[in-house]
Amino acid sequence: MRAQSVVPRFTVITLGVAEMRRSIAFYASLGFARKFQATGEAVAFFDTGGTVLALYPWDALAHDAGVPDAPRPQAFRGVTLAWNCRSEAEVDAALASAVEKGANLLKSGQQT
Repeated sequence: MRAQSVVPRFTVITLGVAEMRRSIAFYASLGFARKFQATGEAVAFFDTGGTVLALYPWDALAHDAGVPDAPRPQAFRGVTLAWNCRSEAEVDAALASAVEKGANLLKSGQQT
């Protein structure tokens, strides 16, 4: 069964970082506007003019991806790409399309 056609769009690129305060200061110094500052240093979101750049502690990002944080797995580099969809059916179609094209599904789609 062929997966239905989906519109590709990355909505969030998340970088796992070792030092949140330093990383937040760095991206702010580049001129990216921080959004939702109430999150403090737990997570930081920056407006990049389309896709959102998120900073998240590396170990927490590894846990969210379902991989151990130590020793650092070679297959996980601390970067995730989010593809937010408009419906659960679109999530299913996007995942099916990626798997059909050779992706390995490590984590099912979920509401965020």
